Amino acid sequence: MNRNGVVLVVTLLLLITVMGCDDDPTSVSNPKYSALSDSSFAVGDSSVIVVNNFAGKVDILPGDPGTVQVAVTRWARQVEDLDQIIVEMVEVQNGIIVTTTNPQDLNHVSVDLEITVPPDARPNLRIAAGEINYE
Repeated sequence: MNRNGVVLVVTLLLLITVMGCDDDPTSVSNPKYSALSDSSFAVGDSSVIVVNNFAGKVDILPGDPGTVQVAVTRWARQVEDLDQIIVEMVEVQNGIIVTTTNPQDLNHVSVDLEITVPPDARPNLRIAAGEINYE
């Protein structure tokens, strides 16, 4: 291979490496931080679970009667942004309301929720951006 061919191959490899690192949350130049918390709530029969999530994934899993468990993972590109993400969980007469907000309109932040609900629960999900997995 001549000198021009070697330069071309090296340039292409560098370009591919740089482009690949831009979207990789685990790359050194672009780390992604998380914070995990969980809560448990006692609920009655036919409880309503309301979820309002600004961005992220919501998994609804089957659980035991009378209990709702919520695992929250806040994600941010910068560690100081984790505390700016607000997660509120409020018990109401017939269930719970989980609301996540990004009041400072931060970029590259989201909230993943894993909610274990009783078999007779009625989830009401509102997700602005993300995905819902309902078992």
